[in-house]
Amino acid sequence: MLIVDRMDKQVLTSSLATEDASCYTVGLLRNGELHLTPLHGALQLRPSFEYLNKGEANAQLNASLTEEGDSQDEEDEAKAITVKFARPETEKAKAQRLSSFKYLEQKKAEEPWTNVQFFNLQDRAAETELDSLFCREMELYSPEFQVDASRKPDLPNNVLSMTQLKTKDLPDQVKALLINAKVINFSQLCRLLSPATKEATVLKCVQQYAVLVQGCWVVKSELLYPEGSISPNSGIAADILCRGRDYLMWRFNQSRVVVRKDIKSVTKVSFIADFSSCRQKFNVQM
Repeated sequence: MLIVDRMDKQVLTSSLATEDASCYTVGLLRNGELHLTPLHGALQLRPSFEYLNKGEANAQLNASLTEEGDSQDEEDEAKAITVKFARPETEKAKAQRLSSFKYLEQKKAEEPWTNVQFFNLQDRAAETELDSLFCREMELYSPEFQVDASRKPDLPNNVLSMTQLKTKDLPDQVKALLINAKVINFSQLCRLLSPATKEATVLKCVQQYAVLVQGCWVVKSELLYPEGSISPNSGIAADILCRGRDYLMWRFNQSRVVVRKDIKSVTKVSFIADFSSCRQKFNVQM
């Protein structure tokens, strides 16, 4: 049974949503990451109601045919014929004609149809196109650059370049900051790193290069005094400095106040000059 009062298809007409789509992007969230894809154009689809115009035109045609049939028996009367000659079209008139609604509708009707294939959202082809909107490889926002070492100004030994620091990976960044600061709070360390770095990841790196003393992270002794080296301040061997410094940090974990003569009586060496950073951060009674 054919239901004649029900539409069997619907036509959607496309039009430009905006003249310039370069300032728009499509954003998709996946695993807490926002992936942005720039747009080169945007189309909007609207239902076409041309069938209503066709129905009205057919009704007018039927009415005119009926009137012509009724007037067939009437005598034809003489009618005056008016002859018109087209004037040369000026540039202004041409511009108005090309921008008129009738002309635009005519050009739209002459536009050739493009055959496309529709895919539902659950189709494999649609999923493949959707996956292409997600970034496959991470790239640096700013390009890398190489600096000639011979032209690079020398920095003091106690100054750390933040520009050079950002070129290193996270473990090397944490190590360099700890060696330069000697003693640092965890919140201060995180502020010197990238805001996108997770605190749990930073904590794993810190535990490799520092020990926790009274709420502060203190760089490990073997990083400051490599094996086989000698202190330029006191001339003491690295292994003796490491043992003495580790004992000093252990005492700070036991008490907030450390007396210098007590440390000297145990280590038998006067090396407080090598631990100036500890004296500034913690309470050492001279």
